[in-house]
Amino acid sequence: MDLVDKSGKFNKKFGAFTGTDGPLGKKLNNSKTRKELGWEPKYPSFAHFLGVSK
Repeated sequence: MDLVDKSGKFNKKFGAFTGTDGPLGKKLNNSKTRKELGWEPKYPSFAHFLGVSK
């Protein structure tokens, strides 16, 4: 969320997460799905997508 705030692309600033259920803070590995579909992301990172540097 720091990168989203830094990007300046949104008027409203992020305050905090409101819950702790679900995949919050977890990383998922989708390499098998990407290989089977032959799909690669357009951007190498979320920071590149937002157009900001870390």
